[in-house]
Amino acid sequence: MAERKHHLDTLAISLLLACCLFWGFQQILIKTTVDEVPPLWQAALRFAGATVLLAGLLTFAAGAAVDGPLRLTTPLVVFAVAMSVWMGAVGALAKDLSDLHGDALAGRRTCVVVHGAESVRRKVTRNAMLIAVGLTVVSVAAVPQARLAALGLLVGAAALTVCSDRLLPDGLRHPRLPYRAFMATQYGVHLIVVFATFFALGSV
Repeated sequence: MAERKHHLDTLAISLLLACCLFWGFQQILIKTTVDEVPPLWQAALRFAGATVLLAGLLTFAAGAAVDGPLRLTTPLVVFAVAMSVWMGAVGALAKDLSDLHGDALAGRRTCVVVHGAESVRRKVTRNAMLIAVGLTVVSVAAVPQARLAALGLLVGAAALTVCSDRLLPDGLRHPRLPYRAFMATQYGVHLIVVFATFFALGSV
């Protein structure tokens, strides 16, 4: 008979805290942005964000299950959540920056078309730094296996910030630089994890 657990493990506690934070902050976000973003659009954005996050988590889970039964370890969940949020909160906006003029000509009401390149540029850099710093704090405090990935993400977020600063307010100068920095960071961080994993397995 399997031994019964009498306490929650670190992963369960982290997930519960994350749910509480998401739930609490979304109430604040709704109140502060309702004058600028209609409730229907807010709901659509939340569902879109949840879809991106879930798709990212499923992708990482599928990769982890290739070598046998899926084991949701704390480092896997932390890294998967951070990079899924990176894709949704940074990549989508950076991609919109590079497509500004084409979207405007086609009549698409993307964030960049509606709010302007300067506003979205600030959101991209803010989101990138928040995610990188958040992963760094978590890796230092509780998940040392994610420290190399956090360092790579910090470097990438800084590079993305520099690239975004080279945009003019109307987005005419170097519009693809932020998205290229985003993609380079994404590939780089995943390569760091792959090589670190191979090195750890080889030293066993």
